[in-house]
Amino acid sequence: MLFPILQRDAELFENQVTQTNPDLRTLFGDYYGSIRTLFLTGGEPTLLPEFKLFLNSLIDSGAHKDIFVYISTNCTNINRELLTLLSQFKKIGINLSLDGMDEIAYIQRTPSNWKQIEKNVDLIYSWVNEYKQNNTVTSNNKPIVLINSVVTSMNLHHIVKF
Repeated sequence: MLFPILQRDAELFENQVTQTNPDLRTLFGDYYGSIRTLFLTGGEPTLLPEFKLFLNSLIDSGAHKDIFVYISTNCTNINRELLTLLSQFKKIGINLSLDGMDEIAYIQRTPSNWKQIEKNVDLIYSWVNEYKQNNTVTSNNKPIVLINSVVTSMNLHHIVKF
């Protein structure tokens, strides 16, 4: 589930999305005005087609101007289009959930590709620098990027390198 909502609304959402209803405002429009912080986690939220639909729906409604959107991603599916969408929100947080490098990344998060993950992490950091250059950055809108790793016997030797 992309965000915490009532079970009744979750069932409505699943029914509407499976019928390919792109207008999520018909489902959650009543909530848009009260959303201030939005945590998008997974699985990997960027893999869901509804993910970008939901972000665009918030932007189209104007609610995005008051929302701190925080996404947790394994960096396998980050792209400029997504970062452009996120940059329209009041504040952005990105948690890079990385549990290993090279072949360990592949084993822990099959079918991830470490070279692509590295490119995507570089893209995120260059986007943050562009954001800072193109916007008046204060503590209220400064993008936050964190790296999170679950330590396991498979990746322990990589933690120091990482």
